[in-house]
Amino acid sequence: MRRTCFFICIIGDTGTPPRIRSNYMLDVIRDILDEFDYDCIRSDSLTKGGIITTQIIEMLLKADLVIADLTGNNANVFYELGIRHATNKPFIQIINEEQDKDGKKITKIPFDLNQVRTIVYNYDEEHEKMDEKNFADFKDRLCDYVLSCQLRPFEIKNPLSDIDDLIPLKSEEEPTERIMSEIIKIIADGLMLFQPPNIKYSARGMTRESQPAFIKSTNEILRETRDNLIDLRNGVVRCSGPLIGPIFKNFMDHVENEFVAISVDDWDFWMRNDGDAYLQIAENHSKHKEIKLERIFVIKRENIEDDYISKVFEKQINKGVKLRFVYGEDLTPSVIDKVSRLDFGLFDHFAVSFFRATQGRTYTVSTSKYTCQKFR
Repeated sequence: MRRTCFFICIIGDTGTPPRIRSNYMLDVIRDILDEFDYDCIRSDSLTKGGIITTQIIEMLLKADLVIADLTGNNANVFYELGIRHATNKPFIQIINEEQDKDGKKITKIPFDLNQVRTIVYNYDEEHEKMDEKNFADFKDRLCDYVLSCQLRPFEIKNPLSDIDDLIPLKSEEEPTERIMSEIIKIIADGLMLFQPPNIKYSARGMTRESQPAFIKSTNEILRETRDNLIDLRNGVVRCSGPLIGPIFKNFMDHVENEFVAISVDDWDFWMRNDGDAYLQIAENHSKHKEIKLERIFVIKRENIEDDYISKVFEKQINKGVKLRFVYGEDLTPSVIDKVSRLDFGLFDHFAVSFFRATQGRTYTVSTSKYTCQKFR
């Protein structure tokens, strides 16, 4: 079965020098790649009905090989090459060696791409071709590159695949740069999955019937990821489930003086295992650093003698927590409104943490000085 090579370049209008050069290079590349069982296609030869941009993107994503002619620094060529980079599939860069009036070489490869191996060819515009020596050199180098793409495709590097080298790892304890670089790479790879017109279910083993539910679920996850990244940019950490424990510990590690909390209608949590684990972290850090721990419970007057609530209080006291409570009936409406949004709140000189009852049990830490002061 023959492979496909997609050739991206300046095409230009019929009869113009860019079009003549492009046609010549297309014929040259076709002849060379024919020996490797490739069909070479340029965007103007796409005949399938539909939007041409969509067809170009589909070729960039699916072609076995892409050859990009950077001659002329054309924006469309760079855009299309960027899409190919996102796939992490084989590509080859070529560029014409251009000269000014005085014969000085002026071939310039943009900074982002000048570290990528590029085949430089010498096209004679007057004779509308390469001379024999330049043609032979171009053919030898292109054949070597094509063989490399076939035999060692994992060694084909681009600015996205090398992102780990561009963002160095500072230390094992602080792998933020490494994690962010991995996120960038995953997003780049993910572009293949979500290209129009549809998710390619066959490549992932997905049934056509599963596709609508998968797409909706993906959108929900991406929205949640986007919201988390926006929160992090604003100095807010938001988490849920098993992640609550380690994140709570991270912040407790940096508490030096006092740890004040408020708890509203959260009795069941303190009687469960996850509540015990939460208290254990606070107790361990309190003993180690002699931190002042204090928790304020908002309670209804008729529940003050409830045995279940008494057991919650007992657990807190046994862990060394200074316990206070306030009757909800004594709070003003505005305070009740603010407090009712919090299942649990933490107050410290650098962070505020609380659960939002309306979104399930979510642990949120804000490093904003304004937020700290507001909830203090």
